[in-house]
Amino acid sequence: MMLRTTLVVALSTAASVSGARMVRGSASTAPDDEPRRLDDRSLRGERHGPYRMFHGGVDPGIHDDDVPGEDAGEDEYDPAVWGEYDGAGVDELSPEDGSRIIGGYSAGTTRFKYIVSMKDRIGHFCGGSLIAPDVVLTAAHCQGGSYDVYVNHPKLNTNSGQKMSKKKELPHPNYDSRGTNNDFMLVFLNSEVNMNQASLVRLNSNSNFPVNNAQVTVMGFGDTDPRDSVSKLSNELNRVEVNIISNSDCEDSEGRIDGAYDNYFNQITSSMICARRNSRDACQGDSGGPLVRLGNMADGSGDTQVGIVSWGVGCADPNFPGVYARVSSAFNWISKEVCNRSISRNIPSYFGCDPPPPASSPSNQQQQQQNNQITASSSNTNTQPITASVSAGTWTTLVDENFINGFGPNFQSGGRHVRHIRKKKNRTGIVNIQNGQGQSSSLLTKNINVQGKKNFRVTIAFMGIGMGLKEKFCVDYATNNNNWKQSKCFIFSNQTYNNKKWYDVQATFNARTKNLKVRVRCKGNHNNDDILIDRVRIQGK
Repeated sequence: MMLRTTLVVALSTAASVSGARMVRGSASTAPDDEPRRLDDRSLRGERHGPYRMFHGGVDPGIHDDDVPGEDAGEDEYDPAVWGEYDGAGVDELSPEDGSRIIGGYSAGTTRFKYIVSMKDRIGHFCGGSLIAPDVVLTAAHCQGGSYDVYVNHPKLNTNSGQKMSKKKELPHPNYDSRGTNNDFMLVFLNSEVNMNQASLVRLNSNSNFPVNNAQVTVMGFGDTDPRDSVSKLSNELNRVEVNIISNSDCEDSEGRIDGAYDNYFNQITSSMICARRNSRDACQGDSGGPLVRLGNMADGSGDTQVGIVSWGVGCADPNFPGVYARVSSAFNWISKEVCNRSISRNIPSYFGCDPPPPASSPSNQQQQQQNNQITASSSNTNTQPITASVSAGTWTTLVDENFINGFGPNFQSGGRHVRHIRKKKNRTGIVNIQNGQGQSSSLLTKNINVQGKKNFRVTIAFMGIGMGLKEKFCVDYATNNNNWKQSKCFIFSNQTYNNKKWYDVQATFNARTKNLKVRVRCKGNHNNDDILIDRVRIQGK
């Protein structure tokens, strides 16, 4: 198995791992700069169960001499709020081919402004993605040692991008360096990235997205030759398109590679997602890099990250898909830590953080009023504005639907005045609610198991079309299949909401129940009264 970190050129063939199971990460050199062979961690049959080479990815001493006190810092819609998609559930790859990443091609210099290169004094060893102005998401097996983070640095042999220093590494609490499960790590930076020269990638929180066979894109600077005996790294960012496969199909993978039999049996967990395409894959050096569903924004800010390059048997082997850490499985942990540890006042609102305190601390009464207020702002662009949070504490995402693939697994139409639209008003995946004829003009969830939660928050991205003054749309809820109760209505007026503008709004309510339903309904008076819904997120605590 390969954890896909970089085999730096200095290792060459001599340091290549005997056998194909490797982490897709990087071994630089030992602290004394003598080439370090990896065979001591890759002996087949050395331990029972999955053979994991390069446990922990890169040894804490391998990148560079550790600096004592290195991590002595804190222990501790908006383009990135919802994201844009290209709308295709299953796409065909154009016949571009080459020898980059494995079977990929140049990613260019402006398309993926959230890409990160982690470099020690030897060079690049892992990738990552910028998810907040001072937070990078990468693989946990990349942790350890001294290094800098380069943001929007598409050519490694140039001075492009921004060089940032790390403050703290935070691997997932359930990551164990003896295995590959929960291969997530957050790197908090000492200062914020200049966002005029970079963009953020949005993280996927929907466990049902993307669907099987959907096309996704992986990018990195890693090995461009699938042969185990050859380490051929790239100086420029490369990309390749692959297709999602089910975890069950992935776990069934088996075959011979380099003359030895191997398999993925009982090794694919719910924290992993797999993708494959003939002769195309990530490889060593690509570890930590993003697997994304492409959006429509030229700088990548509309892309949605669904995975992190983690491990695989060989590279681009027809029997073995690439295995990635599944972002949605760690979304709640990521959100909590970003909200608690980031120093930025510009954290994307989809993380659900409480709003930053004002420059001067308000009185307790003023603070309470701010906490109880639900606000929304407008935008003329095709991105949503930032929405305020409503109370302290950690929210758990229960449902997050973008309607890319119809109504999704959790929603259903209330009747004939509701329809799904593939693309409208610069958004992909829209539910159009018309008229205002009771139940038939509503979008509602199926029963949601909310046991243990009593506070709920519903965030909606919406646009009104043809809505008159004082017409409105409302958010209702029902507990344990009881009657509907109104949570909040959003009334159109010159001072609140205008037609043909996208808004983010929130409604909150308290309920003690095991099962919950949420409904969005249009209260217009004409066939031309439309509410467009682009995304709905339901959270509880």
